[in-house]
Amino acid sequence: MTEHRPTTPTGLTLGIFLLVMMAFMGTTAYAVALYRMSANQPLRNTAYESDWICAPGAPSHAGYFRKRFDLTSEVKHAWVKIVAADAYEISVNRNPMGRIYLWRPTRPFQTGTSEKGQVLQPNNPAMALNFPREYQWDGHDTWRLPSYIELTSSFQVGKNVITIETESRSAPARVSFVGEIQLYNGKVIPLRSDESWSSEPAIPGPQLLDWTELGYWDKEWRHAKICDGPADSGYRSHPEEIYREPFRGNWMRHPKASNKASVSYAADWMVDRPIDEAWIRLMTNRNYELQINGELVRVASIKPPDLDNGEWVFGRASAFDPSAKPELLDPDEVGSNFVGTRFESPRKGHRNLGEFRNPYSPALTPFRYIRTYNRAQAPGEWDPKRTLAESRRTPETPDLFPERPRPNALKHDTSVGGYLSYSIANLLQPGMNRVEVFCLDKSNAIWPTQIAVDGGALADDGTRIDFVDNERWRTHCDREIEVYDGANGEVPVRVLGPVLSSGKAAPKMQYRGNALSPQQLDILLPQAVFQVSIITLIGVFIVVLGSLIVGRSIQEDETPVWQSTCQMIYAMLLTATVTIGCGLLLESSWAERHESLWTLRGEHWKVVFPFAIFASLLVGLLDIIGRSGFAGLRKKGHSVFDVLRDLPKTKLWFHLCLWVLLLGVFLRAYKLDLQPLDDDEYASAQAVMAILETGSPGFVPDDVYYTRSPLYHYATAAIAWPFGGNLWSLRLQSVMWSIGTAWLAYLAGARLLQNRWVGFVTMVLICVHPFEIFTGHVIRFYQMQQFFALLTVYLFCRGFVTEQSQGYRVATLIAFLCAVVSQEISVAMGPSLLFGYLMFAKDLGWKNNFTLVLVSASVVALIGLDFVVFQNLCLTRTEGVSPSIEAAVKPHFWYPMNMLSMLFGYSRLHVVVSFFFVAGLPLIWREQNRNALALLAFLISGIVMTNLLVTNVSFRYLYWLIPIWLLLSVDSVRLVISTLVSIVYPVSEHLNRHASTLAVCFFVCFVAIIASWSPWRIPGSYELRILGDSTGAVRWVRSQKRAGDRVAITEPHTHCAYMEGGKCDYDLALPLLYDFAVMRDGKLVDRNGGGEVLSNVDQLVAEFADGERIWVLLNREKFRTRGKNMRWEYPGARFEMFVRKNCELKYRTYLWSVYLWDPSRGHFQPFRLQE
Repeated sequence: MTEHRPTTPTGLTLGIFLLVMMAFMGTTAYAVALYRMSANQPLRNTAYESDWICAPGAPSHAGYFRKRFDLTSEVKHAWVKIVAADAYEISVNRNPMGRIYLWRPTRPFQTGTSEKGQVLQPNNPAMALNFPREYQWDGHDTWRLPSYIELTSSFQVGKNVITIETESRSAPARVSFVGEIQLYNGKVIPLRSDESWSSEPAIPGPQLLDWTELGYWDKEWRHAKICDGPADSGYRSHPEEIYREPFRGNWMRHPKASNKASVSYAADWMVDRPIDEAWIRLMTNRNYELQINGELVRVASIKPPDLDNGEWVFGRASAFDPSAKPELLDPDEVGSNFVGTRFESPRKGHRNLGEFRNPYSPALTPFRYIRTYNRAQAPGEWDPKRTLAESRRTPETPDLFPERPRPNALKHDTSVGGYLSYSIANLLQPGMNRVEVFCLDKSNAIWPTQIAVDGGALADDGTRIDFVDNERWRTHCDREIEVYDGANGEVPVRVLGPVLSSGKAAPKMQYRGNALSPQQLDILLPQAVFQVSIITLIGVFIVVLGSLIVGRSIQEDETPVWQSTCQMIYAMLLTATVTIGCGLLLESSWAERHESLWTLRGEHWKVVFPFAIFASLLVGLLDIIGRSGFAGLRKKGHSVFDVLRDLPKTKLWFHLCLWVLLLGVFLRAYKLDLQPLDDDEYASAQAVMAILETGSPGFVPDDVYYTRSPLYHYATAAIAWPFGGNLWSLRLQSVMWSIGTAWLAYLAGARLLQNRWVGFVTMVLICVHPFEIFTGHVIRFYQMQQFFALLTVYLFCRGFVTEQSQGYRVATLIAFLCAVVSQEISVAMGPSLLFGYLMFAKDLGWKNNFTLVLVSASVVALIGLDFVVFQNLCLTRTEGVSPSIEAAVKPHFWYPMNMLSMLFGYSRLHVVVSFFFVAGLPLIWREQNRNALALLAFLISGIVMTNLLVTNVSFRYLYWLIPIWLLLSVDSVRLVISTLVSIVYPVSEHLNRHASTLAVCFFVCFVAIIASWSPWRIPGSYELRILGDSTGAVRWVRSQKRAGDRVAITEPHTHCAYMEGGKCDYDLALPLLYDFAVMRDGKLVDRNGGGEVLSNVDQLVAEFADGERIWVLLNREKFRTRGKNMRWEYPGARFEMFVRKNCELKYRTYLWSVYLWDPSRGHFQPFRLQE
């Protein structure tokens, strides 16, 4: 192919060249600045210094570990570094000290950790979870980042016990930890994970004591087992010395300041060498502001502000929330003594709970006020703010009165003291550093302001610089506050003595996080801009010089050498800019996943930068080849353009498409039976099995039918009928619909968008999309709905937009009917179809129009019939009022931000793709491809209509739009790259160079999109439980159940108990949702499994009193309680507490606990039934 003389104006060429050079330098400089910032990031390597252990016996999804310690002296300092695969909770003497709870993989990395200051990305998720369908991902690698926990305040002299509970999606649940307990007598007790720990996969019992208590009988527990761990090292985000070393500071005060004064403290800290890490720890009894070198110490934390918030308070105080007063229950006023923590006798309290004042406390006397003030001037202790209620125990008080009991609910510690620590390496400078603490005034203070500080730094050469000397501290009092001797100037502090000494305990330290350095990027970015500009100019000069020397000898066309050189440099810089820009997008996309460990350390730039260099050099090489005399290859049809154009016409293309579809089948069908069914799957599976047995989708109770999505359930039953209705036959049909959707997306790209490459890439993306993989094998109607929705849009474009064919129009309506009766919310497509008809359709004559009206009326009638049957047969009469929690077709405007959910996706899955989609929208409009505009209209109207017509909408209800969105996004990538390349390589003049540059840049974007979906997390997902394992829990009960045993399971999993266990006796419904229950023989029973509804503790107690064994299966995701402490703000907490106290935990699997009530072995905690 002969290239024509270019017509691009010279001035425009130079201007465009300069613009792309500036874009390259700006993007690259920003990326380089981020990479250099990663050198100052807090992550450091840390070795796991002890073995990994798990519970003995067969591999289990949970493990319990206990060990007793006899302490001969008070504890000076105690800490532990703990890491688990996947989750843990550690307690000391029954007090939970730290945890990481196990959540869904779509939640942000480190969700559920108690150590908020150690969270790497303390930001709210870009898209909140709302009934998500999961991705085909394994869990976050929480074992890469151990937690450091301070334990000092939890120990006592004498006997102590440490307990650890672990949980994992894949068996066995493993844990590794190391730490130590330092005593005041000099003895150090190591804490290590080894075989000396007692361990069991489930808690033997029941016992009157909780398994975390010291007196719990564990003589029959076995020893922990050493096992292989996922890694021998990980990362830490803060200096280890913060936790490893005891606090060394002394209490300091202003010598004469009043109790109400605001006081500042300042000291200088000499740092005479470059440092790697630095930290500071602070104890105080006032709100304060901490500044270093004039910079306020601020941290990025998801935890609300603490004492370091200064005068500004946002959110609620953590000590006491007046809007949520404790509920005080009196056993004389309820039907059971099981009322949790209650008043001790006498059980009466003051009506004004918000004051936290004992109603029996005597009036304040002058003598007591003076004595309290004198005590305030005594040498400092940790707890300086002694309340009057505590001082009344002193016998010297003239108004003596006997000790009176106070309700436990009123025994809150209202002091404002705290122990906080920070990592401050970003704020320290070489030379002298100024450390200032500004303690704010408090009008009702009865104790003077005092602080204690220690800190340190580790230099790059390993030496240490301590910051403990109290002589360097000076203090200053606010002049507006009265000072008794008038000492308002800066004076030396008054040292009261060490904070830590025998008999004085400090509270648990709170690590707040790494101090932010706002100037860091401001400093590095200009430097990077300057350096990148110099390197770019040098590189351009070398390329220009080389091109001028050799260009005349190799160039065959008539384009001036300098202009060809500018075009080549433009293409190279464009390719590098696109590659580096994709790296920036990947950093944003991974922010909520454990891949953020790579971005924080700058690891991805070590791949992106070389890849950008390679891609740009490849484009330059192809440019040289394109103008250097390979005319023979072009004449034979072997040019880049010819290869890309003709490849879809070859047999190789057919094999490529076939292998991509086979990859999609493999990713969906591999270990298809490993994943447990979720509650929605059981509903559909139960309906399908009922159709196979009786011909109608009936449930256990009489006259209860699941008529929703009739096409899906009857089609699935027909497909499963020859194979007996097993799990493979039920799930494989979803795989079939999913692969059909991928192939249909290819056809849409090839025929509607007139580009087979767009269709092929879209098909690949659908096959490897984590959301598509997971949903593509579940027993639910979403995949069939997606297929028919895409088929409806495809046929609409063929019948109403381009070919204007009557046959396609009728087929469109039939496909729309199939989409609605496969999932009723597809009716949201109706307005889109009507809008598309008005915008694109042509008049085919009254006969065709009349036929179309008749077909449309028939479709509407059938859809109406489906809704009538659903309303009258599927929805039963409710016996009470329930909150609206199920999706329904109803106009509303509840969640407008859900309009953007497709652009983000859970875990920012769609950030990279959406960037190109949004960038390409103007180009789609400019191209005026009617099919592309129709697809865009369907996408936008589908999102809007689904959010306006479907209540409680979540991302899964937009699942049917993903193929359309991917088609438009891939086409947007093509348009954006093609437009940028065409600026200097017009298709009519430089076809081959245009095609080669477009192919390289398109491939870079394709790799970035795939990488943003974390495909390396897909293989590991086939070895673990992605959803809660209700199937495993019920099957285990079935293997252990005796004749006459009963089964109680949490709603809505009664159909699981019925299908897997053959019977469901009780439905644990807390709170009671009448939508899922029907009245039969005077009792509320569950709609699915027919179990009797138990909605409160008294009903469960009555069933226990019958004397039969009862298996109680609790879904911890439903009851919300993941660890030891109950979540009393959620319904069912009191119910679960009763089960824990009176039943024996027999089995644990992912998110499910199996308890057994056995009258021959169990006991009742004190309670009384109503007469």
